[in-house]
Amino acid sequence: MRKTTSIVGILFVLLALAMPAAAKTDRIPFSGQDTFVEQTDPGRVWFSDHGRIMHVRGSVSTYTSTSDSIYFGGDAVIVVNYNLDTSTGNGQLWGTSHSTIGDGGFDGTWVGKFTAFVWEGKGQTKGYGDMAGYQQRFTLQAASYGDTAAGYTFLPGNN
Repeated sequence: MRKTTSIVGILFVLLALAMPAAAKTDRIPFSGQDTFVEQTDPGRVWFSDHGRIMHVRGSVSTYTSTSDSIYFGGDAVIVVNYNLDTSTGNGQLWGTSHSTIGDGGFDGTWVGKFTAFVWEGKGQTKGYGDMAGYQQRFTLQAASYGDTAAGYTFLPGNN
């Protein structure tokens, strides 16, 4: 009986050590860029604080995305909201994204900040259609043509 208890105890220890390895998330790195195509809706724009703070809600634009990964690319619709201090160039921005890749794509949210009129941020998406089950986490950096993105695509079942 004591020998059986010891074997069972050893098996539990080995199982506990193996669990972190089994739970490892499979992820694929990517980098890419979103190139501005057109603004389809300027959204609502107004100023406060004697014209110093610019507020934008629901500005919609289309982009073409290219990447070194098959999981980031295609056409994207981005909705932008922000509050920008026009005297300092500082502020916050946030929004949603909807990208199409073949018979699927990714829907997500992103947040960022302006510093001296240049923005950067981070986002996350979840796949739909052929991309259902996939997830992405990434950083964004403003560029003259739109933005650059770098992050990871997490494979289905391992998120």
